[in-house]
Amino acid sequence: MWMGLVGWLGETGVEVGVDQEPREIVIATGNPHKVEEMRAILGSAAASAGFGIVGLRDLEARGLGPFEEPEEIGETFEHNAAIKALAYAEQTGRVCVADDSGLEIDALDGAPGVISSHYFNDGRTDGAAGGMGRDERDRRNNERVLRELAGVEWERRAARFVCVMVVARGARSRNQLGLRAFRPAPSPTRGGGAFQPRPASARGDSPETPAPTHRVRRPPHFEIPGGTYFLTFRLAAGELSASERDIVLDACRHWHGERAWIHAAVVMPDHVHLILRTRRQTDGTWPTLASLMQSIKGYSAHEVNLSRGVAGTLWQAGYHDYLLWSRSHIEQKLADVQMNPVRAGLCRKPGEYRHLWLQAAPGVGLESPTPSAGGAAGRGEQRRAPIEMEAGQTEAGSRSGVLAMVRGTFEGRIGFHAGQTDRAALVVPRGTNGFGYDPLFLVESGFERTSAEMEAAEKNMVSHRARAGEQLAAWLREGGLDG
Repeated sequence: MWMGLVGWLGETGVEVGVDQEPREIVIATGNPHKVEEMRAILGSAAASAGFGIVGLRDLEARGLGPFEEPEEIGETFEHNAAIKALAYAEQTGRVCVADDSGLEIDALDGAPGVISSHYFNDGRTDGAAGGMGRDERDRRNNERVLRELAGVEWERRAARFVCVMVVARGARSRNQLGLRAFRPAPSPTRGGGAFQPRPASARGDSPETPAPTHRVRRPPHFEIPGGTYFLTFRLAAGELSASERDIVLDACRHWHGERAWIHAAVVMPDHVHLILRTRRQTDGTWPTLASLMQSIKGYSAHEVNLSRGVAGTLWQAGYHDYLLWSRSHIEQKLADVQMNPVRAGLCRKPGEYRHLWLQAAPGVGLESPTPSAGGAAGRGEQRRAPIEMEAGQTEAGSRSGVLAMVRGTFEGRIGFHAGQTDRAALVVPRGTNGFGYDPLFLVESGFERTSAEMEAAEKNMVSHRARAGEQLAAWLREGGLDG
C-alpha cells in the first residue's frame, strides 16, 4: 500500500520497507519557508511520536513525485484543507498535513473567507488577476473590504484570521477518503420511523463528485465521517417537564447502534447535550449530523407538542457542534455532561440524574459501546467494546482518511478608512510588517495596533497559524497517530 523505499533510512532513523508506512509527516506545500515554520511548531511533538517532518520538495529530491496539485473547490477552509491533505496523502503514501487560511468578517457574513486572496475579483484568478502582483492584489482586496464596511459601526466590525489544519493518511480506495456526498431527504417523517437520511447517489447525483456536508448556519463546517462530536440544541422558550424530558431522551437514543454510537446524552430543562459518533452504513454511506439532529428534534417536538395538545415551534433553529479530536477532549466532555445536572441543582452527584444516558466509560471514549443482551443498554450502563473496522481504517488497522482537523483564530476588528471616523487610533491602513489584510486588522488586545504594526516574532507567537499548530502538536503528543 505504501510507497516506501526498501532500506532507505528516514530522518528519524527508522528503516522503511515496502509494506511499512514511512515514519514522516509531509507538510503539503512546496514552500520551504512554510515547511520550516511547521517544523518549528510540530517538530518535537512529531519526534515524540516517532515521525520526522518533511516537505514536498524533500520527497521530490529523493525521486518521488512529481505531485499533482489538487483544485481547491471547497466553500470552507475545512473542506479545502481536507482536499489538499487527502490528495497529497494519497500521492505520497504518507501522513500529510495541509492548511487553508483567510479572513472572516462578521458584518460581511464571513467574507472574504476562502476567496481572501482574490476577494477583489470574487475569487477568480483568470484574466488580468492571474498575472497581477501580490501588492496590487492586496491593495484591491483592502479597498473592497473598506468599501463594503462603510457605514458599519465599530462594534460590528469584528473579524478574525482563520487557519484550519487537516491531518490525513492515504487510503486505497476513493470510498475511504471521507468525502462522500450526503444530502438529507426533504423532511422528517413522524412517529417511530423518524427521519431517514439518504446519500446523494440515491438521488441520481454522481458518487464520483465528492462534496462537503454543511449545515445551514454560519460558519459552515466540514464534517468528518465517523468523527466524535459534542452537540447542543436548545428550547425556543420555557422548560420541559420530567415526562417531556423522557420523550426527548428516548429520541436521542433512537439511532444508537444503528446510525450512530450515542456515547452520552443529557436532557436539561431547557437544552440538550449529546456526544456521538456516526456509523458507516452497510452501503458505505455515512449519516450526517444534520440528518440526525433533524430526526431527534423533529420527532421529539412532535411528541412533546402532542402530549401538550399544542402546535408550534419547540426547539431553536440549528444546533452547535464541536469536533472532539482527542481522547482527553472526549473524557472532559463526558465529565461535563455528567456534572451539568449537578451544577444546575437537579441532583446531588453524577449519575443520579434520571435524564442522563451514558454509553462510554472514561478512557474508552473513542470506542464503540456494546448494547446489553436483548437490546440497547439501560441508562447509566457502561461497557467496553473493540473499535469497529470502518471506512476510516485499513486492513492492517491503521486509520486512513481525515485523522484530525484543528482551527486556530487571531481575533480583532477591521478599522475605518480615513474620513469615516473621528477616532484617529481606528483609522487604517497602517503598518509595514505584514501583507494582505494586516494593515486593516486591529488586534483584539486593545485595538491599538494593526497586525502589520506588530513585530514578526510577536505575531508568529499569537497568529492563527500558531494557534492551529499548537492544537495539532497537542494532538500528536496525545497519540493521535497511534493505530
